[in-house]
Amino acid sequence: MDASPKPTAFGLPVPTLQTRRSPSPASDGEKKKHRPTKFWKHLLTSQGRRKREASQEIEEGGSKPLLAAQEVKVNSLTTYLQEYVGIYSESHRDEVILLLKRNDWNSDAAIQEVKNIMDAEEGVLVEINPDVTLVGAENEMLTSCYIDSLLFAMFVSLIAFEPMLFVETSDAETKRLQTLLRLFVNNLRSGKLVRVDAVHELRVQLLNCGWTGLDRVHGVPTQEDVTELFLFLTNKFRLPYLPVQVRLFHGANVDADDDRMTTERMLSLSIPSTIAGTGPVTLESLIAEHFYNNVVTGIKRNVDSTSMSASSIDKSSYFMVDTTLSGEKKRPPKQREMLVSAWQVLELLPFYVTSNEQGETSLPHAGEFSDKTLMLPMALKRYEYDMYGRSKRIPRDILIPSEIFLSQFVGETLETCPDCQKPLQHVAVLRSVICHQGDSPNAGHYVAFSARRTGDQWSWLALDDMDLHHRVKTFSTPNAINDMYTQFSKEAYMLFYELETTCDHDRPRLDNTNHCALQ
Repeated sequence: MDASPKPTAFGLPVPTLQTRRSPSPASDGEKKKHRPTKFWKHLLTSQGRRKREASQEIEEGGSKPLLAAQEVKVNSLTTYLQEYVGIYSESHRDEVILLLKRNDWNSDAAIQEVKNIMDAEEGVLVEINPDVTLVGAENEMLTSCYIDSLLFAMFVSLIAFEPMLFVETSDAETKRLQTLLRLFVNNLRSGKLVRVDAVHELRVQLLNCGWTGLDRVHGVPTQEDVTELFLFLTNKFRLPYLPVQVRLFHGANVDADDDRMTTERMLSLSIPSTIAGTGPVTLESLIAEHFYNNVVTGIKRNVDSTSMSASSIDKSSYFMVDTTLSGEKKRPPKQREMLVSAWQVLELLPFYVTSNEQGETSLPHAGEFSDKTLMLPMALKRYEYDMYGRSKRIPRDILIPSEIFLSQFVGETLETCPDCQKPLQHVAVLRSVICHQGDSPNAGHYVAFSARRTGDQWSWLALDDMDLHHRVKTFSTPNAINDMYTQFSKEAYMLFYELETTCDHDRPRLDNTNHCALQ
């Protein structure tokens, strides 16, 4: 495989996707030397797991002596671990037994789990294979669907977020979180079930890294808002930012702050009250409201007092009129500071940047986030809150298209199509969706969908970790896909669009029709 670096807009290399990657390569001897501590302490002896298994043994009548065949398997696996992991004592017998129990005393399955864990520890990431049948993840305590859904949406069919799994960091807790994320993604992509104990370990490590998904009074994990977890992870691994140009239009004198830059990692789209009625609204209309229909009040700007008075300001149009008569000699204007209102217009810039308006910078790995796979996450604010903080779902259907032409919202590009010489268009293509069912983002249930391409054909995969018989389903027929988009219109909460710069004369569609919903 060609691993030569590819240039990006930042001039930083992007490593070609490989099956095995490690930010800090080490020799085999060094790896084996550190394996016992990393493997057993960090990945097999989770206190939460051991407490649950100990409780289960008590409920079943206490610990039972091993059968002769089981003793043979324990000894054989211990010998294997001595060679592969570097354990030279019998001090980890209990962990070996737990490993075998978790795999129903299947030695091959236990060895494969060891390899999977060590691969994740050493920086291995399984590539996406559309021919693999996926089985998804188990739900822990009815509250982990937001984690399972987010990782499914971000990684099962997308490579855009992979660089966050290879961030170089000196913080041990962040490193372990990264390892557990790689293990989760590897199991997903390779068609292995992500079991509840792995989900539990990931949740514990999220808490160790500052996440808040725990009821401190009762000591049990809680369901949280999936968009907040997304922002937590992007901040933890310091992903690059999406730049947004902000322009203010008003009747006062031009100020340097009228044209400035801000940054986002996710667009939060409101369902505004200015859209009248109770019928469905289009996602494009929400985007237009977000980018164009914003009024900023109470900003201080200088005003020429000789050309206008306070009474001459048209507060509804944000324009000023020069009242000086034609031919009259103008006097040097006197300025005074006033509070004015302004029309705010946003414009998305189609590339990543490594710092935000507060001066915070992303890590050097930001160059691996290629502008060619620029993701545009969106959150639909389907909930409003009263004065007591109680949430209420907004009962509006949002028509979700498979493609959105975004050129009117994106900064001008000088690129042209090499074939037809027309200006390239900015098109957002829907790649993943997270739906929410319930009256609060901190309750209810999350399910995820992700588009997968096999040859020239597109299909959709859906994860519902509460469906014990079919956690992952495939949608490929026109009727099934149409029903899926109807579900999006009612329940879509987070959307992942990929921004493409392309010419529409040769661009393949995500599916055979430009779906919205309720068709």
